[in-house]
Amino acid sequence: MKNSFLLVLATGILLAVSGIIAQETQPGSLGIQTSSAVEMISASTLSLTIYNRDLGQVRDVRRLSLTEGIQRLILSAISPKIDPSTIQVRALENPDMFQVQRLEYRDDLVDLDRIWEGMGGSRVQFVYDDSLISGILLRASKDHLILRVQDVSGAQIQIFPRDDIKRIDFDELPSDLVAEPTLIAWFNNRRADPDHPVELSYLTEGLSWEASYEAHLAGDPQLEDLELLLNGHFALKNDLPINFPIARIHLVAGDVHRSDDPRRIEIDALEEMEAPQQTPRGFFEYHRYPLDGQIDLGSHSTVLVPFLEDRRIQPKKLYVFEGQTRGTRVKTVIAFQNRKPTGPGIPLPMGMIRIFSVDEAGQLHFLGEDKLNAVPAGDEVRITVGDAFDLKGKRERVLHQRLARNRTKDRVQITLINSKNHEVVIAINERMYGVWEVISSQVDEQDISYQIEDSGRISFNVPVAAGKQAVLIYDVEYGY
Repeated sequence: MKNSFLLVLATGILLAVSGIIAQETQPGSLGIQTSSAVEMISASTLSLTIYNRDLGQVRDVRRLSLTEGIQRLILSAISPKIDPSTIQVRALENPDMFQVQRLEYRDDLVDLDRIWEGMGGSRVQFVYDDSLISGILLRASKDHLILRVQDVSGAQIQIFPRDDIKRIDFDELPSDLVAEPTLIAWFNNRRADPDHPVELSYLTEGLSWEASYEAHLAGDPQLEDLELLLNGHFALKNDLPINFPIARIHLVAGDVHRSDDPRRIEIDALEEMEAPQQTPRGFFEYHRYPLDGQIDLGSHSTVLVPFLEDRRIQPKKLYVFEGQTRGTRVKTVIAFQNRKPTGPGIPLPMGMIRIFSVDEAGQLHFLGEDKLNAVPAGDEVRITVGDAFDLKGKRERVLHQRLARNRTKDRVQITLINSKNHEVVIAINERMYGVWEVISSQVDEQDISYQIEDSGRISFNVPVAAGKQAVLIYDVEYGY
């Protein structure tokens, strides 16, 4: 076997052990060792599918030079948050000639406590009080070591405090310890193949993504002449201690079903994809976003990838009063249709959106932020920016009557106050209960209609003149 392909697991502890050779392997790719010569003839091809709820699918492809017969592969740099039941090792060509016989996942990671536990009955050597101590380890506790030591007076049992021990030497390490999560695959290659592609795939926690948006609002808000420049990026997060270098990455938006075991998942297999781009594609009942190019996703890192850049939008500014839940405040909402040419026209994944205003000097000023729920193409986008300073509302139930044992009548009065120097229209949202019927509704003694938003919500659009107030009164009957 060529030395450049020999995998030897090593940690900082093992580096101090005599007779152990440390050789670095590339994190995030297949490290391979076999019982017969295996030569890697190409670099790893990595592909990640990342879901937005702490879940990822890893696919790592290597082209190997294989010999005929039983072979063993040791696959290193495996995620410590892997779901072992999802591990697959398979040949991508001539699968009938390649048979996986057994897979063994090992995560009994080496550390000093585990080394001491596994060295019972073995000879150990260490420096204590500037003296070299050598003996058979009888027992190792959290605080002490018990050794059988041979000296000129014969065998003795001695106890040493662990905190005072300095350099430690072992003849060998316990065979069941590994320096990092490791997969061992036994397979039977029915004939030699000098160029055989082999894929390792598994599901793991520790990978996630989220979308975020930044909107620049320009124009004259007093005249409702607004323009919005919308930008968005994906934040890819790797909480694992391994790297994923030069990986093709696909993001899936939507809630995949997971069983009671949090490490299990049910998904359809990914189809083969052509050249990736940031345009979302349908994927079963979800949306899949293939990212452009190849991305280095380092351990414990976050990478930002833009997917919307300076999309020019003509939004509307709305004022909304919800007196049942928000007291006297009137919130300001920016709305637009998610369809071209007035909007992006693509499925927008859930994420935080931050609104900035652009002043006459081109400076940005933060206005507010809102959580954007997933918006399909063609639907309306509504962003709550904040509360209007010059608008107030007051809601009162001025009458409550019992009409029958299971029927009541309420009269609701809502007063809207506009301190601006121009007229505004304020949408009043009201929640209904049970079986309801609006009997009458008036603004300043003039009839006004309402819109049914759903079975439990109605809304009124009430114009309020500059520096004035408007009073809405409606009667509603409830049945129970």
